[in-house]
Amino acid sequence: MSKKKIESGGEIITAESMQKKIYYIRGQRVMLDYDLARIYGYTTSAFNQQILRNLNKFDDDFMFRLSDGEYSVLKSQIVISKNKHGGDRHLPYAFTEQGIYMLMTVLNGELAVMQSKTLIRMFKSMKDYILESQGQIEYRSNLQMALKIADNAKDIEKVKSELGKLDTEIKMINQRLGNVIMKSDISPIILDFSKLREQKTFLFLDNQLAKASETYIELYSKAKKNIYIIDNYISLKTLNHLCQIKPGVKVIIYTDNLGGYLHKIDYDDFVREFPHVSIKFIRTNNQVHDRFIVLDYGEDTEMIYHAGASEKDAGNKVAMISRFNDELVRKALHVVVDRLMMNMELKLK
Repeated sequence: MSKKKIESGGEIITAESMQKKIYYIRGQRVMLDYDLARIYGYTTSAFNQQILRNLNKFDDDFMFRLSDGEYSVLKSQIVISKNKHGGDRHLPYAFTEQGIYMLMTVLNGELAVMQSKTLIRMFKSMKDYILESQGQIEYRSNLQMALKIADNAKDIEKVKSELGKLDTEIKMINQRLGNVIMKSDISPIILDFSKLREQKTFLFLDNQLAKASETYIELYSKAKKNIYIIDNYISLKTLNHLCQIKPGVKVIIYTDNLGGYLHKIDYDDFVREFPHVSIKFIRTNNQVHDRFIVLDYGEDTEMIYHAGASEKDAGNKVAMISRFNDELVRKALHVVVDRLMMNMELKLK
């Protein structure tokens, strides 16, 4: 690929630069947030704010934050300048190939579309090499993703035409290679490329099928005074569900933060994005196994729910949220909550 000057602030993408930006972490190839930010013309902080606003689109297999140990190993292998990622204060996010494709649907603007197309062509050239050397057909989904990011009818028609030509080539190769399973046949990201349609995940609320993240957001928006969440496993997704609560509603999350999925830097970013949300963390000290949600604790409008799965896994697996109306159950849970209130505050790391 020849070098071309990019006037809008993004970094020039070449085969050599891409090779230096792809790392092998947790058994898979990933790109880091500060490299993607430079490609798309963002500061790392501004780039991550865009991700925070669309966090529901990035499941754990699309994006994850590096641990201290992983980042230390990475720094020992490469030179990471302070202006790349603010020194060592922030642990970077890693994006898998699927996460990068989803990222292309989040970032808008002329530069974002141009850079996304360049990334797709770069990935395609890499997959072309694999096809020529190993006889594998793995790059058709990259052209299909171009339909996702095209911003006008001409682009869509052009990519459709290219995709049609590629289908013909694949059929010819398939006849020579035999029965080959193509990546596009099992792609978990795009099922309909003629429409910009977001993949949805679901759960059951009071025996009714509901969209997972939207259900939590709508549930919390009903609270008038306070929200109590009892869940030992929390993440940034848990906080993101609170983004639309009414001003003045106080939130207490009772948790031991098992697994350490929620970091202080995640919480600080969330507070800057949604300053109207007041959250306090209190330990459970391993006193509670199940997960509960209480809206307006101690008020006439109080509502109590039992959640079958942690919010951080919302939509990843089949789960159910059920409301308790029994008075004995309400009194019993009040005893539990009153005990939890006496525990120490949880300090995020």
